[in-house]
Amino acid sequence: MDPRQAYQMYQKQTFTSKLADLGRLRFMTTLLQSSFPSQVLSHVMFLQSELKSLPSFSRKSLDVPFALFSGRLGKELYDIDTIHKNIWTKLLSGMFLNMPSEFPWDEDISLFLRTITGIFSLHCDDINMARHCLAALLNTAQRFKSVFTTHGYQYILSTILQVYANNQHNIILCEAIQFCVKQFYLLHRIPFILQLFGTVAPLLEARHSKEQPMVSAECLFKLILSLGQTCHDPVNLLGLLVEGRPLQTLDYFYADDPPDMTIIEAMNVCITVVAYAADSLRSIQMLCVLEALVPFYMRHLMKETNRRDSISAAKEELTSIEQLAVSMEALTQSCEPFNRTISASILRSNDTTGSVNKRKTNVLAASKTMVSPTSATLGREQVKEDDDELKVRFMEDTRRIQYEQNVQSAPGHYEFHRPREAFLNIIVEYFVGSKSRFKQLRRMLDPRFQVPELLSTRSHIRIVEILDSFLRTATDDPLSLGSVGLQRYFTDMLPIIDWSVPSKRPALVLLLRKLERMFSRIYKRPSLRCHLDWVSATNLLKGVYFTLTKQNIIAHLPQLNLLVTVCVNLLLADVTSAPGEGLTILQMTSPGISTLMTPPAGFCAVIVRLAAAQIQFLKNDLTLDQGLRGFVNDPSQEKVDTSMLNLMLPLLIRVGTANKDIPKISRMDILYAVSTFLGILIPAKDVSSHLQRSGSITASLTSFSLAGDHTAAACSSITPFIAVLGLKILLTCFSKNLTEEWGMLSTALQEFEVAFHPVGTGGLAFLDLMDFIVTKRPPVFVLLKPFLLMQLSKVAVLTEQEALLQDRLQDKLYGNTHLSPAHTRGNWDMLNDLFQEMKQLRDFSISGKGPEFFGSSHTNRGSKTSAESSLHPDSIKRYKKGDSHC
Repeated sequence: MDPRQAYQMYQKQTFTSKLADLGRLRFMTTLLQSSFPSQVLSHVMFLQSELKSLPSFSRKSLDVPFALFSGRLGKELYDIDTIHKNIWTKLLSGMFLNMPSEFPWDEDISLFLRTITGIFSLHCDDINMARHCLAALLNTAQRFKSVFTTHGYQYILSTILQVYANNQHNIILCEAIQFCVKQFYLLHRIPFILQLFGTVAPLLEARHSKEQPMVSAECLFKLILSLGQTCHDPVNLLGLLVEGRPLQTLDYFYADDPPDMTIIEAMNVCITVVAYAADSLRSIQMLCVLEALVPFYMRHLMKETNRRDSISAAKEELTSIEQLAVSMEALTQSCEPFNRTISASILRSNDTTGSVNKRKTNVLAASKTMVSPTSATLGREQVKEDDDELKVRFMEDTRRIQYEQNVQSAPGHYEFHRPREAFLNIIVEYFVGSKSRFKQLRRMLDPRFQVPELLSTRSHIRIVEILDSFLRTATDDPLSLGSVGLQRYFTDMLPIIDWSVPSKRPALVLLLRKLERMFSRIYKRPSLRCHLDWVSATNLLKGVYFTLTKQNIIAHLPQLNLLVTVCVNLLLADVTSAPGEGLTILQMTSPGISTLMTPPAGFCAVIVRLAAAQIQFLKNDLTLDQGLRGFVNDPSQEKVDTSMLNLMLPLLIRVGTANKDIPKISRMDILYAVSTFLGILIPAKDVSSHLQRSGSITASLTSFSLAGDHTAAACSSITPFIAVLGLKILLTCFSKNLTEEWGMLSTALQEFEVAFHPVGTGGLAFLDLMDFIVTKRPPVFVLLKPFLLMQLSKVAVLTEQEALLQDRLQDKLYGNTHLSPAHTRGNWDMLNDLFQEMKQLRDFSISGKGPEFFGSSHTNRGSKTSAESSLHPDSIKRYKKGDSHC
């Protein structure tokens, strides 16, 4: 048989079957309508028992042949199916109206109600069908008072909300649903609101799920907002109601209440439930609803004020924010149970990293594929991105979705994370939104008006205690540290709180103490770093940095100083010094494990900026010498190199960018840096003699302790290049601060090669520094040029790289070759090159390569960077010729 003929035959069979079903439904409907009043109840009970016993009910009543709605009989079949569903709705509605109001079979009512809501979902685009379905639901809610007062709405609201959210383009349907919901509220008031919030909370939670339809927070807000407005009846639903019109409340307790419900009142209902039992499942649902409503309510207030654009509108918005402040204060005080932390047994049984053995297996497996973290390029775009004020990186959709999926999939974590997460999101949205609106309202109102207190000191302390429940488990539970609410509090809310008020200072002190304890645990237990969420940890410190830069009054807090010290120790920590649990020293010294335990570049950059800001704001109370003395003066040369590469050089580069948001460094600190690098390059006695002979050096420089007082024999092969890089940074960024020290620098640098030549690395470092000076041409070049012209050819060379650099320097000095274009480049480009050079030095110090690798890649500065490009035949001949004369 032809497939087309088979399709048409199947259409005819379905059409005939639908007609037969339609005839039986019409007969049952007519039977109920024409029965004597004394017989109606018995007929209804018989029909109810028969429908309940049918295996095909309610699947048969909701079956729709969508595949047959095309072709020759498609339109007729669709019309028959619509009439079929319409008669089912009338039949079930007639049954409900003839049942006793105290109907005892609750499960049967839910079965029949879901049939009506299913029909409404299938044919919601048909206004006539939607009208009859909504009218049937209204009649049922009015008929069965006791059922719908307790839990009846949960059978129908889920479908109504989903249809409303998925059909925002259908204005008539949306207005009909809003009017129907308003009538539900008039009937049962607060019980209906509680059931509405309890029904919509799981749908809001599943807004990123592919299995369950989505109900957006915006749709919920529009629906709740309509409860406080006058809704018109676009499809004449009241015309289909059987009992009294307009609808009145069924509970005399609410008889005197106004017919409208504002957003504030709806949120207060949620807060009341949370205050009654904050650690219950119903409380979690109410917090999820508040999390959805608060941000849209703040935007609604702003839009209304901007639309009316009047002083009265601004005063009304200010009044609404004050009312919201009272509600948020009550919510904060009601969340005392959230101070409790999750038990360690639950964490160990549900931790995403598993037990100690599983953690060790995961770490060892990850070490095989883990790539060593590298720093981002230091350019204009990168600095602008890093310093973009209060940008929340973790608010990306992918990160938020991943966090929510992890929380929902981890048993035992949902009850702990979800309420605290929702509470913090609510508070941050309210506080940040209100602060920004006060700045705009001040322009419309009197600029001298007093800003109301958004949160009391007691509330701030309560919030910090809730944050502590996350921080205490952050080292063992990655989900706690990755909490979006925790991150948003630090990056969005913490910097804009007025910590200059003495009464609020205890909350900040408590928070810094909790944060310092968390990083202390990470520092003392290196094994925790393997599965630590470094991005989230970076955001926490970034929030502290923003707070410090905006309110430098907190720089004097000893808790902040202790936090910075712990973070710097973590930055410079040696993972092999304190083996972690479950990992042997051999495993921790392997490249993969060491990479996992090393803080990434973003984390290190924030620590450097935090330390620089503290040094700047403390000024005379804390200098660069005092801040770095414990690290640079370490007797271990390896730790000196580490502290230089990971702390001091990045700090100078960050400060040297001269960005308006970057802290500035004092001249005394710059002189200390000069003395430090010169002390590394030249023995202390030589430096002292040069400083005494130089009349241009200030008395303050001689008062500094030579932090790099190490003999040439004690220095590692990479140390001279570190000091040379530090001098390059100083010459690039702080030339204006060294105008009185050019004579001293010139005198000291002339003895650099002599002091370090016996080691075999000083010559290459010296020539590399001279190449930079000749290429960049800072002011000290004028003083060094005669020395270079007379003495450069007499400097003994030991390696091929030194010979190549010496030849290139002579060519540049005598003008035999085209000068590298690097001298015309700006400080930003030079800083980018120096930043890349610092990264390369850091990699060489980790890999243990000799300085010849570093020198070979920088012998052609300003043009090509490969060693092969510098090995031209003429240079090799000159090297051999010069070698024969030595």
